[in-house]
Amino acid sequence: MVSVLFVCLGNICRSPMAEGIFKDLIVECDLEERMAVDSAGVSGHTEGSPVDPRTRRIAEAYDFDVSGIKARPITAEDGGRFDYILTMDRDNYDQVKALLPSHKHIYLLREFDSDQDEAYPEVPDPYYYGEEGFEYTYMVVRRSVDRFLQYLVEEQQWNTPCYE
Repeated sequence: MVSVLFVCLGNICRSPMAEGIFKDLIVECDLEERMAVDSAGVSGHTEGSPVDPRTRRIAEAYDFDVSGIKARPITAEDGGRFDYILTMDRDNYDQVKALLPSHKHIYLLREFDSDQDEAYPEVPDPYYYGEEGFEYTYMVVRRSVDRFLQYLVEEQQWNTPCYE
């Protein structure tokens, strides 16, 4: 079983979006028996909060599920529970590295973006932007998690119809 944790600031916009999209992809690729997925935030200020309504609207529009996700902070125990930790921006990355300095697989999610903007290698936080911000963030996250899953399939040498 390979476990993946997506991390953003408050765990109400970007990381739940990534979790929902990734879960949808692993079902589509018939990999749900091989993977565990969760999300968290580096800040505990939203703990217990539901996913932002704008993220829920994007999920509904693009047919992936974020229902039941409640914000939670990342913990030191997550370092032992998750094989891969993917952060949304440099601040998240730095905070996760400080919390889990010996973890070997912490990445910026956008490192896997097939259309990465070298000038801005982070997943933008749409919280302070309008609906267009959430739409753009969805596009970036979708590309990135798809390429990350392709990376895992190749690394693990799994057979799946998704990446032949």
